[in-house]
Amino acid sequence: MAKINVLSEKKFERLRASIKWSDNQLEFQRKKRVQAIREFAGYHYSSQAAERRVIVPLLKLAVSIYIRLLAARAPRVLISTKKIALKSTG
Repeated sequence: MAKINVLSEKKFERLRASIKWSDNQLEFQRKKRVQAIREFAGYHYSSQAAERRVIVPLLKLAVSIYIRLLAARAPRVLISTKKIALKSTG
């Protein structure tokens, strides 16, 4: 089979540089996320968990709120049509 080269060498290097830049930009957030998970899990969870006991009532509250927001619910949309065949109620 013929080799297909989608990106030129210059475009490929730009793509690599862009990916590396994006990865570096997210490094701080990634570390903070891991730290928050370790604190939430508690220092009894594993050997790599929080180094000390952290009381996190607000973090627990935030997690419970996010869980409720992400839980599956009925979609909230309104779609209208003039075609009677496409309407759910006739």
